Amino acid sequence: MRSKTKIFALIIGVIAAVIAMCFVTACGEEPVEPPAPVYKVTSVRLQYNDENITGGTLSVDVTQNTVQLSASVIKDEQADGTVTYASSEASVATINGSGLVTLLSAGETVITAEAGEKSDSIVLVVGDDMGGAPDEYTITVVGGTSDVSAAAAGEYVTLSATIPEHMDFIAWQFDQQNIWTNGNVFRMPESDITVTADYDDMLYTLNVVGAKVTQAGETADPEGEITGNTEGGSLAEYNITTYKFAYDTPVSLEAIAEPSDKMFVGWDYGTVNNRLGGPESMEYGPFDMPDSTTTVWAVFSPLTTRVFNGGAPWNGQAIYDGAGEPELEGLSGFRFSIPANSSATQAGDYSQENLTGSAINTTQNGTVMAKAILRNSHPTLSVTVELYLTYYDNLQTSGNITVGPGETVTHYFTVGIGVYNPWWGIVLREDVGGNSGSVTLDLVLGTAPMYPSGDRLLAVSGSAQYVNFERALDGSGNPTVNPADYGQGWPRDKVVNNDVGLMSFAIYDGNFGGNGGSIPGYFAAKITNMPAYDPENPTTTVYVRFIYNTNNEDPFGTYDFAVSDDKFFIDLDNEISALDSHHIEVTERGQTEVFKLEIPRSADDNGEYYFGIIKMKMDNGDNLKGHNFSVQLTYNNVMGYTEEA
Repeated sequence: MRSKTKIFALIIGVIAAVIAMCFVTACGEEPVEPPAPVYKVTSVRLQYNDENITGGTLSVDVTQNTVQLSASVIKDEQADGTVTYASSEASVATINGSGLVTLLSAGETVITAEAGEKSDSIVLVVGDDMGGAPDEYTITVVGGTSDVSAAAAGEYVTLSATIPEHMDFIAWQFDQQNIWTNGNVFRMPESDITVTADYDDMLYTLNVVGAKVTQAGETADPEGEITGNTEGGSLAEYNITTYKFAYDTPVSLEAIAEPSDKMFVGWDYGTVNNRLGGPESMEYGPFDMPDSTTTVWAVFSPLTTRVFNGGAPWNGQAIYDGAGEPELEGLSGFRFSIPANSSATQAGDYSQENLTGSAINTTQNGTVMAKAILRNSHPTLSVTVELYLTYYDNLQTSGNITVGPGETVTHYFTVGIGVYNPWWGIVLREDVGGNSGSVTLDLVLGTAPMYPSGDRLLAVSGSAQYVNFERALDGSGNPTVNPADYGQGWPRDKVVNNDVGLMSFAIYDGNFGGNGGSIPGYFAAKITNMPAYDPENPTTTVYVRFIYNTNNEDPFGTYDFAVSDDKFFIDLDNEISALDSHHIEVTERGQTEVFKLEIPRSADDNGEYYFGIIKMKMDNGDNLKGHNFSVQLTYNNVMGYTEEA
């Protein structure tokens, strides 16, 4: 009975053990262990006197016997930060586990501290004092400085270059070989040393348009690279050729050959319309290369080969066509037969007037460059002539041109702003000096806008809102103002109102009722595009640019410019009657002035206002001389007006 009880208890124990094992092993599955954490060393830095050793070197003397180093270790808290040290040259120095370095002899060794997977190394330079200071050697630096003037062999010296203006530092040159260097640091040899800073010229960019460089310093025809085209096409006159030159290098340029339909009118330097040099020479320079990127343009302008526009000339002179004659370059003009016994007087013993009109209009395109070619066929006699055009006595002249026997002369001159449909003439300026026969003189003329991208005298700084005026055609078909708006005493005005906001005027004594006629006189033109009335800004401002561009010998004149709500600008007492006016006294040729006129507005003014030019007195130059000027008007200040101080 007792044995059965024991067997039953044994069975119960086995079952209990199996059940317990099932709970522990998840009924037959192995238990899952979590991953062990990984603890790391982040960095190790060797230190001397508790400071990091910078620059990768530490210099000591063997007489110190020992040097205590340490290591700064950054690590996870649980990571093993034990540092081990090693010396690469045990004959120079050894290091124990606590970082104590024993110095044995002069030389160099690499000391390494390692913890975890991180390490740091330095070069330990051990000097041998031998009881005294080591020998020092002199350092000479050409083109710079050093941090010391002398150093012992093996010491490290830092150099600094003194870079001259317009130069680039290249490298250090040593008068010895096998010098250890690292950038601006070198290791001193066991001797004196000279170190020279090597410099090279800093190069600046020169862009040349429509031309090439013929000389740069001592180099003829230096190589350039075509880098673009200012018009985005392939025409040679717009090609951009780029060069690189040192500062102050003398540079000379040559323009390409003139395209068949264009005239070379000069050089622009630095910016468009900054004209330096004219069409007399297709070469420019030498000029000194500046210390910045610079562009120089050879400027080519559309050529008009038939300036004289035909018709019935007063003198019966027929047009002479130079096409097919290389000397005359395909231009047209006249053939004159000048009596050999002609003499020159102030008015000219020989003159030809009104040479079949002209195609010139400088109120639209600005100043014109004229190219006159004169050919004298006489074998022995010279002639001196003056070619001129006149616009109601505004004289534009070539000046005197002398053409020797059998000679062909090319002569350039400008026709300024303010000329519209002029007439031409030629006059003898010196005695011919012959007794019989005649001199055959061919004169042909071509013209081109002086500033094809826009005359600088008319330049604006943005989009201009031009002032427009009422106009009609006069009896000759020329644009003028509505005759109903003429002021008193201004019967022969010449007015052009165009898309550059320019009006041009010719004034002479005939404007005032004949020679020495009535004074004062004025001109009035109705403004046709007055802005709408703005109650928040009830004043309309008109900005005016005055350009006096005549070549007359006596340029002096007095004018008043005004705005009014009435076309009558002078009251019964011969005083100016206007909302605002500005007085100008002309004192020199080429005079320009920018000013403003203000118009106070009201809600019921209907926008009816007038611009006027008033001559309050006769000037000396009015008597048979005349004046010519232009005015450009805008509603926005794009012409550089500034308030007077």
